[in-house]
Amino acid sequence: MVPVMAPSHIEAHAALRTLITESCRRDLSKVFVAWLLPKTKLCAEFASIAAQAAQRQGADQDFQTIAILGFAADAGLLSEQQAGTLKRGLSRLAGRSPTINSAPMAFSADAVGMLGVALGTRWIKDPVVTGQVVGWAARFLRTSYERGGTDDWQRCLLAVFDRQLGGTLNLLVPESAATADVRAALAAKGLIESPDREKAIEDQVQTLALATQELPKDFAYDRAALRLAALEWAMLTARPPGGPIFVQEAVRGSMDRPSQTDPIWTIKVTQKTPIPVTRLTGEIAWINPSTTNEPDDAVLTPENELRIAEVTLTGRSELRSEIERAFSGLAWPKASAIGEPFRRYATNVFDVNAAAYLKAISAQGRDSNEALSAMASNLLSDVFGREWERSPGERVTRTDWQQGIKGWKGKEIVVIAGNDPDPSCRYHQLISDAIKYRYRFHAVLPAPVTGEPPGLNLSNLEWWQYIGLNERHNLAMVIKPYLEDRIKHWQFVYTHGAPSDASTGAESALPTPVGPLELLAPKHSSEGNADSRPKRTRGRPTEIPDELKRKALAVKGGKTRAQILYGIRYPTPQQVKNVSSILKHYLGKHKPNEG
Repeated sequence: MVPVMAPSHIEAHAALRTLITESCRRDLSKVFVAWLLPKTKLCAEFASIAAQAAQRQGADQDFQTIAILGFAADAGLLSEQQAGTLKRGLSRLAGRSPTINSAPMAFSADAVGMLGVALGTRWIKDPVVTGQVVGWAARFLRTSYERGGTDDWQRCLLAVFDRQLGGTLNLLVPESAATADVRAALAAKGLIESPDREKAIEDQVQTLALATQELPKDFAYDRAALRLAALEWAMLTARPPGGPIFVQEAVRGSMDRPSQTDPIWTIKVTQKTPIPVTRLTGEIAWINPSTTNEPDDAVLTPENELRIAEVTLTGRSELRSEIERAFSGLAWPKASAIGEPFRRYATNVFDVNAAAYLKAISAQGRDSNEALSAMASNLLSDVFGREWERSPGERVTRTDWQQGIKGWKGKEIVVIAGNDPDPSCRYHQLISDAIKYRYRFHAVLPAPVTGEPPGLNLSNLEWWQYIGLNERHNLAMVIKPYLEDRIKHWQFVYTHGAPSDASTGAESALPTPVGPLELLAPKHSSEGNADSRPKRTRGRPTEIPDELKRKALAVKGGKTRAQILYGIRYPTPQQVKNVSSILKHYLGKHKPNEG
């Protein structure tokens, strides 16, 4: 069972947003929505309401004020001074009686407010305050939970209060189908954990089903916010109608290298000191933002670097033109229609890099298949994002970034991937540009969803049918076999290139690459070529004339001598290394006459 998104869910999403935007009244509910849904326009009021609440002292610190500060604390909006206000307010609240003349106080039935109090208490991390709040809640929380007028969605929040502060009352989160969206929303905020993955997916499926039902007339505002949060989470993990299902249990370990970029979080730092990242194994790795990630291969010649840049940038421009052409028709193109341009771009870029690094890999004695496979994987990561091998529903490793007094630090975590976009990859950038191109010249820009800024947003179904992890994964897996074919081709080229025979003063020729990469080789006129560089015949050693060897002996420096012997401006490290053996062999055959 996998959640499936349909156009009706987009309509339900818009309706819920409209309901929340137009019917919000009390400040506590506005703060609850802003905490639950960070992308709503109520977020602008969140900090303002919290700041006003933090100014209240003494008797003015009522229950709702403390709950507001609790949500603000969990969202990271409180200063050190405001945190002190929250701490004093929690102690004051814990001294209040939950009843007056045996009648329960209103706050005892306010599940949203109780959640805010729990979050604030957890954030303060003061054992004395926590003990006071737990003792205070124990006087009425079970009664409120079991009261006949309490709805199941409110019981979910009261159970979360109990769990966040130790679970002394052992209140259970209701498991009814009607509260699947509430469980999903709370799980998305990390407040509850599903007993197993199948149960979490079932809640998402039921959330999508609930979203298409007509809302009751008495549907509470806070309840609508929970459903909207759950719907947005379910839509992220859902596949489009008719799309293939990819759900596996494979768990990937730590990333090959810790990264500052993943589909969800991209941090931009100005600090120059290394950043620690705690791996899944507990090992501490370091990212040094002050250094660039240069390839560990031998330095390429300027000609090869220029050729790589030319093929890559020209290919990117051609790819952009083809994608824009695909999106310029009357109908939105199928995702499969944009696969061929990406395949052509990927194979061309791979070929030019494989040809450029051919000698470097051979000279270093590296395993060519391993190097070529890594080259292909890195290329697909650049085009389709680091998680291109994974699908929605699989576990993936991401980095949770935190900034503290000592600067940035990261911790690897394992999460269930949704149908997440990855704005950092080439595919996302090109598709977004093509869609903007379509709206500029070929279609009317759709009306923005209520509560969101005008322009392109992640709410229209047309946009989502291209940018998700599911679509990127499918395209990458279609292109991968073509790159594997190119790996086999270049594996043959790398393997069958006879090694240099330095003892005889000759360097063996490598087979000439086929296809567009033949442009890497210098072109010479077939007529009147007076070039004095060594002539190379396919499959035969390159013979270096004795005249060039004598010229090389007349100068100093291995690089200078290699330039003369091979007739090139930028000799490879292997060619420089061969100079000594070539000249030694020459001197051995042409000893000066004695006496």
